Amino acid sequence: MVNKINIEDKIFHGISLEFYKEKVSDLVIFEQILKTRKIKSRKDLLSDNYSYYNNLPDIYEQDTNEICLAIHPRNKQFAYVYDNETYSTAFYHYIRFNIFFIFLANILDSRKYSLQYGDAGEIRLNESINLDHQLVGIGMYDNNFNEKYWEVKNLLEKYNYSVPIVDSLSGKIIEKTYQLIKL
Repeated sequence: MVNKINIEDKIFHGISLEFYKEKVSDLVIFEQILKTRKIKSRKDLLSDNYSYYNNLPDIYEQDTNEICLAIHPRNKQFAYVYDNETYSTAFYHYIRFNIFFIFLANILDSRKYSLQYGDAGEIRLNESINLDHQLVGIGMYDNNFNEKYWEVKNLLEKYNYSVPIVDSLSGKIIEKTYQLIKL
């Protein structure tokens, strides 16, 4: 049984709410993405009357048809992007401690994208991403957040996704057992 996936060669999209104008739960955003089966560009969110659109941060350098992605600092395909494994990278800023989607790197093969050098390891991909293609997992920081783990797992089951939940840094598949607390 496989208990780990190699995350170093994958592409990520994290749910970081740090710059939202008003706070929204990451699980609310996560569920919206699962429900629509897409990570949508701002252009698509606006046309779909996305209820949290006005909470999105103003990112002037991002085009309305772009999705922001991140690469792992040890990704060999993009080794030239990082001069060292620094914590100021897109991976550590947007992925490491957030819920995130894990895609095969070939998601970039037939699509237009650009590397952003302001935040090392950030990729801007044109157009929305359909989750039914190249999604291989969901990531989160595994530090015994049992409640959040179970909420993520339940949402994956509710929307019929059969992908593992993995630790953001190691790629180890997280499999928690439900524990009843005796009072």
